[in-house]
Amino acid sequence: MILRERIFIQLLLVPAILVCSLAGWAQSPLFRQYELRESRLKPRILCMANDRQGLLWLGTEDGLFYFNGIEFKRPYLADSVKNLSVTALAQDRQGHMWAGTDKGIILRLHHYQQEAFVPEEGFPKVAISGIVEERDGTLFFSTHGEGIYYWNGKRLYNVDTDDGLSDNYCYSLVLGPGNGVIAGTDNGISHVTVRDSTKKINVIGRAEGLTDDIVRVICPVKGGYWIGFQEGGVLFLDLRLKTLSRTTGYPAGIPSQVNSLCALGEELWVGTETAGIQRLPFKGIGSTGDPTTLESTGSWRVTGMLRDPAGNVWIASGNKLIRCTGENLRVLNQAGKHALHHIHCILNTSDGRIWFSPDQQLYSIHPLGNDLQLHRYEITSPERLTDIVTLYEDPSAGIWAGTLGEGVFRLDPGSGKVRQVTEIPELQNASILSITGRGEDLWVTGFGGVNHLKLAFHDGKVEYASVPEPALEILTGIYIYSSHLDRQGALWLGSDEHGLYRYANRSLKQYTQAAGLPDNSVLGICEDAAGVLWVNCIDGGVAALRQDSLHAYGISDGLTDLSLSAILALPDTSLLVVHANGLDRFDPATGTFSPFRPDELMNDLNPDPNTLSLDQAGNVWLGTEKGLLVLEPPNPGDRPFPPTALEHIIQYPDPVNFWERRRFAYDENNFRFEFSGIWYADPGRVQYAIQLEGLSDKWQFSHEPAAWFSNLAPGSYTFRVRTSLNNRFLRSPEYIYHFVVEPPFWKTWWFRILLATGIVGGIWWFVQRRERQLREIERYEKERIMFQLETLRSQVNPHFLFNSFNTLLNLIEKDPKKAAEYTEQLSDFFRDIISNRDLPQVRLEDELKLLSNYIAIQKKRYGDNLNVRIEVEPEHARAFLIPPMTLQLLAENAIKHNVVSRDLPLNITIALAGNSLCVTNNLQPRLQHEPSTGLGLENIKRRFSLMIEEPVRIEQTAHEFRVCLPLQRINPS
Repeated sequence: MILRERIFIQLLLVPAILVCSLAGWAQSPLFRQYELRESRLKPRILCMANDRQGLLWLGTEDGLFYFNGIEFKRPYLADSVKNLSVTALAQDRQGHMWAGTDKGIILRLHHYQQEAFVPEEGFPKVAISGIVEERDGTLFFSTHGEGIYYWNGKRLYNVDTDDGLSDNYCYSLVLGPGNGVIAGTDNGISHVTVRDSTKKINVIGRAEGLTDDIVRVICPVKGGYWIGFQEGGVLFLDLRLKTLSRTTGYPAGIPSQVNSLCALGEELWVGTETAGIQRLPFKGIGSTGDPTTLESTGSWRVTGMLRDPAGNVWIASGNKLIRCTGENLRVLNQAGKHALHHIHCILNTSDGRIWFSPDQQLYSIHPLGNDLQLHRYEITSPERLTDIVTLYEDPSAGIWAGTLGEGVFRLDPGSGKVRQVTEIPELQNASILSITGRGEDLWVTGFGGVNHLKLAFHDGKVEYASVPEPALEILTGIYIYSSHLDRQGALWLGSDEHGLYRYANRSLKQYTQAAGLPDNSVLGICEDAAGVLWVNCIDGGVAALRQDSLHAYGISDGLTDLSLSAILALPDTSLLVVHANGLDRFDPATGTFSPFRPDELMNDLNPDPNTLSLDQAGNVWLGTEKGLLVLEPPNPGDRPFPPTALEHIIQYPDPVNFWERRRFAYDENNFRFEFSGIWYADPGRVQYAIQLEGLSDKWQFSHEPAAWFSNLAPGSYTFRVRTSLNNRFLRSPEYIYHFVVEPPFWKTWWFRILLATGIVGGIWWFVQRRERQLREIERYEKERIMFQLETLRSQVNPHFLFNSFNTLLNLIEKDPKKAAEYTEQLSDFFRDIISNRDLPQVRLEDELKLLSNYIAIQKKRYGDNLNVRIEVEPEHARAFLIPPMTLQLLAENAIKHNVVSRDLPLNITIALAGNSLCVTNNLQPRLQHEPSTGLGLENIKRRFSLMIEEPVRIEQTAHEFRVCLPLQRINPS
């Protein structure tokens, strides 16, 4: 049996000395600066406002902008107003953004686009300095020189000095207590209320305690208002008595004109003209200290400050927009000349102090509001400096420090004395990774396994005894990274590559990956308020032990990174874990992790184990390579997801009024959706899930804040977008936009009915037309036969035959040779008649040949008394078609009905006129008309109407008769 040896801790030869005590050392927020540029312009920022979604709007000397964390954008404004200086901004309850300009023009926007707002009474003629919506929806506008205007939704009314306003030159405007508005003017403060057109004004000036006449800015806070003056510093108006006549506060100490105010917890930030930002501590209704200049801001000309819903503080200075972490995130990395980097461990003690070890030193700080008292200690001599990696407070407020290579030390904070444990061989020059305990029990773990010490306290002295633990001897030589005593007194040990151990009742139980542990190397252990044990593993995420069953959490459960260095249970049963680029918080209500206070300024922190702690105010302290970070505790208002703003829907090249329009024509089917996930602390972390229901049921994931959809088919669509900071979208709220792409008219139901009706009607018309055509063809055939009969009658006209035979007999007697030629001509003529009579059309060339034979026969009788002139070029004669026998019939009619003699010769001319062939003869009617049926010309007209649309033209004058025949051109193919 091993006896417990009682050994007293020996006093070191090197005493512990309080090296320094620095008072007034403040925590500083972090800053990120953005520069507003547009082409070569650098417009100064004049005012700022947040909308309901948290989007930041900026009024500048070159128009209105909004900032989504990545880029500055302009809303869609008319060209006539888009470059006006915007001097005031506010959003009303209906979501309209109101912008006042230096010209007095007031703009109203909805969903990033300008809406018509032209009051019948006209706009003010001077700059707008403030815009406020009262609780009943009345909008108030303060001006530089015309007092205050208010808009009741129908008319614009004025309140000025004639109504009792303290001055017409107003600098600022805020909502009043209960009702009405409060204006800061060139002559104090005016509280204005309007009810049923009755104006009531209460004035507060120097007589009521103001320190200056010129009130430049008013900042409402709980219980009253902070007032900023041109020369009188700041002052607090106490409204506990429901009156504005009681004043208390801090009127002096601000070294410059006050341009803006921002209240943060128990501190007021004062933005000045020439002295940057002054920090003024306050509690309740008054100041509790002197103002100090916020680090790095002393040279800034601050024109505006604004705290957004996420806790960021926005500062405007010239064309610079600066994001400040404010109370969300503060850093301590410098104490005088001492840099505080590479924090290896951190501990919150019962007296409210924060102990931490940067670069082989030990410090303690005691928070006093926003100021800190800092002390530095030497645990080892300067020649033997070593890293302190774990800290523990015993019941007598002693601080135990575990080092790498130098064993264990105990510091008495009251006396400043340091003692080293040297009597236990296992702890001499040992590397200690974790110290935990409860009451008189102290457990020390490290590279050599586990050591149990029993503590005793006598007259300010501490003694201890090494307690043998045979069951733990198996762990000798195993690296034990972490240790924790649970509520039942069981000791939990996290090891390197050997999993998790539970030691209770002298029995040791091991949990490994086989039991559900995500990794066998356990860096940290903690227990939440519900009694659930949590462990974080190297490259394995987190595991929870409930009823002896392990449940692992990883990336799919919302963890940003599986490589976790520290873990901390919070009082509300939630959990914090630390990775290289920030923290994640476990929400027991959802069973998932989400980023906690994510900020791009927290990247590359690379924290060690044992560097996460909670102070008595609930603030989270984190030790990193960059120093100490202080984060506000979680609150119910924290947003686990970035709010989503749908900025624009573009139908190239113009935007769509998407809040009004949801139906689009079939050819308006190319869409670009532009949106933003509002997370200014780390906009690059925002991820989007996008779906267009109606096109696809699948979600698309991207970091790009835009989506394109081209050539959408007609139909109903629903656009959805979600945001996330850690690839988890299931619980993220959606922005939804429904719209319809109308089908083309030829795909609509009414058009299809009309089309069907038209098709049926078309078929009926076609059938009727076909029947008419068949009837026309039948009539044409009859007329053709009649024409052939008429032609044959004319061909066998007895007079023609008689005259032809007489001419032949005379030639036979006088000139047998010519008689033979005449016989051939007569034979050719009748042969052509027989060959062409059944054709619907012949070449004009062939028709002219037939005519020439006919004229030659007739000239044997009439000689030079009959003159026929054909004025048609051969190539033209080959280019046209004509019904057969037409020209012969017209020539025969001319000879038949006109005198042909030596004194009155008959002249016939045949000539082309465009696409028509005109047959013209001089008019010299016979005294005795030969009988005629009148069918010849009529048949010609009907035959031509069946083949060509242009009609046959018949023209007769006192001296001339003409028939113009429309010809059909031969297709070259």
